[in-house]
Amino acid sequence: NPNRGVAEIIIGKHRNGPVGKIKLAFLEKFTSFENLQVNYEEEGEAFVTE
Repeated sequence: NPNRGVAEIIIGKHRNGPVGKIKLAFLEKFTSFENLQVNYEEEGEAFVTE
């Protein structure tokens, strides 16, 4: 599965800020999340590296 280790966080309500969705890398070994590093190929397709 190409999305293994990627979590989508939904911010549905925020008192003084925007709502939306973000994707984070899930580090199973540490049971934690961190920012994704997104790389772009020459054709313009994005892929994710951990």
